[in-house]
Amino acid sequence: MKKIVSVMLSVMLIISSVSALAEGIGRSVILCYDNDGRLVYSKLVKSEADNFVPEEYAETSKKVYSVDSDAITDWSGKEQTDEGDYVASFMSNLPQNENYVVSPLSLKMAMMMLANGAEGDTKAEITKAFNIADLDAYNAQAKEMIETLNTNEDGEVNIANSIWFNKDYYGTDNADFSDTFKKTITENYKGTAETVTNKNSVEAVNDWVEEQTKGKIKNLVPEANREYLAALVNAIYMKADWAEPFTKEATYKETFTDVNGKETEIDFMHQTEHFDYYENGDTKIVRMPYTNGLSMYIVLGDTKTFENDIENMTHSKVNLSIPKFKTEYSTELNDILKSMGAGRAFADNNSDFDSMMQNVPDPLKIDAALQKAIIEVDEKGTEAAAATAIMVGETMALGEPEPIVEFKADKPFTYYIKDNASGETLFAGRYVKAE
Repeated sequence: MKKIVSVMLSVMLIISSVSALAEGIGRSVILCYDNDGRLVYSKLVKSEADNFVPEEYAETSKKVYSVDSDAITDWSGKEQTDEGDYVASFMSNLPQNENYVVSPLSLKMAMMMLANGAEGDTKAEITKAFNIADLDAYNAQAKEMIETLNTNEDGEVNIANSIWFNKDYYGTDNADFSDTFKKTITENYKGTAETVTNKNSVEAVNDWVEEQTKGKIKNLVPEANREYLAALVNAIYMKADWAEPFTKEATYKETFTDVNGKETEIDFMHQTEHFDYYENGDTKIVRMPYTNGLSMYIVLGDTKTFENDIENMTHSKVNLSIPKFKTEYSTELNDILKSMGAGRAFADNNSDFDSMMQNVPDPLKIDAALQKAIIEVDEKGTEAAAATAIMVGETMALGEPEPIVEFKADKPFTYYIKDNASGETLFAGRYVKAE
């Protein structure tokens, strides 16, 4: 009798997808969204005759994802997001009417560990979904990033990886991760390879995640996943001070207008300093550096070309006003990963993870993918953590007086925490209502 095998990933913060990949080059997917940002209709476009939607969805927001160009465009063909931006694709799948925080890097790193155990089209889909052209090159980059960030003395960052094999699943000592896969994880991802039984499978992973995130992420893996075959887990923790800290004396109540127009008095932090700044129409972006080589970007307005916009930032004197906030968020990633283009990894009898295991009789697939994240922002700096679990199972069903620009985040905003050196996004989220 066939069973379900599971592989776990760990992340810092999470989302819901804006794009879907069609199987086959030269095809597109039409996506229709309601006013709350929920996907209500999707359709594979194989020819010009398919380029329409039913009348009941005519007034919804329509987008087209083209496999050829890797760009998301709206119905009229205008570019909507940065080309090949997996972070935007990831975040577009998240709810637009509630606060969330996710870790794109944690998800990416966990999925690249998974990709190292995949073959053929399964591997190709996973790497393409995360814009990885050369997996070996990314493995080397991941190794360097982990070593650099984990040893930075100006702030606390911990990126940790682990893989877990349940020896009770088959009841034999021969089945295990392949030696090649374990070597890749230990050498490039600084990961540990652990063995568990059904008795301690959940507790062992959850204890490890809690330890790696300084107690911030608890109970990542639920009891329902106890009898998994394998788990791939990534955890990220950071605690960093602002390069230009706020003073507590300059924190006072102001009005935040949420996504529904509700006004609430909450604590806002204030300072006037020099920051990298960008403004174009309704879009405003400010970069707030930490002391450890990371930066938080806060975006007001449209974020569809974020990566391009931050290349055009200028150093300006900014009168800055942002809320103190704390957000916790958890989500299942199955549908998000499918919509990002990694659907084959979930498919019965169509996924290929032969490189991951040895002496395992049945083909494998992703059974469940989970993520929890938390972020807290105050006058001193930011503390954030996340974990993602992907369960793998067997297949079955200047000059003049300097002008001062105003940046007041008193309405819904998006934020990103990026590594200045690599450009990777460790955390990202939306703050849309006062809590």
